[in-house]
Amino acid sequence: MRTKQRRRRKLTATLLVAAVSLLVLGLAPTLHASTTHRHRHRQLAAAAAMDAATLASATARNILVERGWRGQRQVDPVAGPVAAPAPTATTVPAATTTTTTTAVPVPATSVPAPPTGPGPAPAGCGGPLRITTGGTYSGCYQSTATGTAAVTVATTQPVVLDHATIRHAGRGVVNSVTGTRITLTNSKLTALAPPSRVDQRAVRLSGPALFVAEHNLLMDGMGIWLGSNSQAPLSIAPLRVRFNDTVNVARYGDPSCCVQFLQFDKVTGAADIGWNRVTNASGRSNVADNINMYESGGSGLSAIVDIHDNLIYGGYDVSGNGAGYVGGGIIAGDNGGNFTTIRNNRVVSTSNYGVAIVGGHDNHLLGNRLINDGRDDAGAPHGPSFAVGIPLWQPSVPTGPNTSATGNVVAWERPDGTRNDTWIAVAGASISGNSKLAGDVTAATEQAEMRGWAAAAGAAGLTVGPDW
Repeated sequence: MRTKQRRRRKLTATLLVAAVSLLVLGLAPTLHASTTHRHRHRQLAAAAAMDAATLASATARNILVERGWRGQRQVDPVAGPVAAPAPTATTVPAATTTTTTTAVPVPATSVPAPPTGPGPAPAGCGGPLRITTGGTYSGCYQSTATGTAAVTVATTQPVVLDHATIRHAGRGVVNSVTGTRITLTNSKLTALAPPSRVDQRAVRLSGPALFVAEHNLLMDGMGIWLGSNSQAPLSIAPLRVRFNDTVNVARYGDPSCCVQFLQFDKVTGAADIGWNRVTNASGRSNVADNINMYESGGSGLSAIVDIHDNLIYGGYDVSGNGAGYVGGGIIAGDNGGNFTTIRNNRVVSTSNYGVAIVGGHDNHLLGNRLINDGRDDAGAPHGPSFAVGIPLWQPSVPTGPNTSATGNVVAWERPDGTRNDTWIAVAGASISGNSKLAGDVTAATEQAEMRGWAAAAGAAGLTVGPDW
């Protein structure tokens, strides 16, 4: 969770006054950062400006979510996911609150490191590719011009990019027509160092009809964006993002605001987002939310967005101590969005928050493990003072009914060493069976969590990333 834009800091003093006014009026500032809504960063700065006594008050807790971020440490993630069960809808009864403090052991298995750099272009790598006919494409495609995508899909016929190498100074894979049907598998997408900050989305598709991304490597780029080209909700079927290995989202900086490993923008319908590994090193990534559902979600109990078994490591301010960082782990209900289940994920060292629900109904946090030691890779304190493991609240749109946080394990430490594991500000939510790890949170705690994910993946015989 890193403060991506210096101008956020400049707003803090002014927004302190605004924050106090909002408390008096009983209004809640929106704290979440989404791709196209920068005003939320300003509101978060107002929250950050509030002192500890104010945040401790019952009134403030019903107004501000203490969305904290933390600094990450260099990690040795694993290759591999565990088979994810089919998406299931979860119906939870009205609110009960049960929180216990329990030390939960994790397995101690070694975790192989993800790739550390893009490497040279393969011999004979070609230039940009424009696809006008369906089929399977497996070559090497490179664009060193920031205004030209490495691969442009200009057909609605099925296109498969299989064992492809895609190197992009600007965008990686884009579509020039709506209704595209794209499968991306066993491919390597690498962002090249641009002359200035530009949009380097690895995949940016507006209005696709089908999208599957499995067993790919996304290196240094700005992740995957899928969205509607209008205000109307977009249905993509099938929609699967699984078994991908992503390293250092937005390494070369964000030209505007807020990039992710995965962003849905007004996408509605069933989706399977599972067993991805995301690794962001402090000082080498400019990620906001690692996974963000903006006005997106399932379309019903039988067609949910299932975000499960992912390993998310790292979310930092690209420079400074992260005091204004507003990114985080996985968030549902951003400005609305329903029928999303976030389950069995491991979110480590994402500074501001672990998993969150900030709007919509029938959204659930189930069985996630959330660990943060409040420090960056070098061991320096990093993150905002308002960091929190699980924030459940309603900043701009109603949250609920049928919202829950159940069976999660949390150990969320702020930069000053204090713990802030949960913050619940939704009446009627079901909060039960969550446990807090006892003791101080350290780099060793975080690494143990990584190894735990590796053990689960290995037990299922699964791998992430390409097979070459």
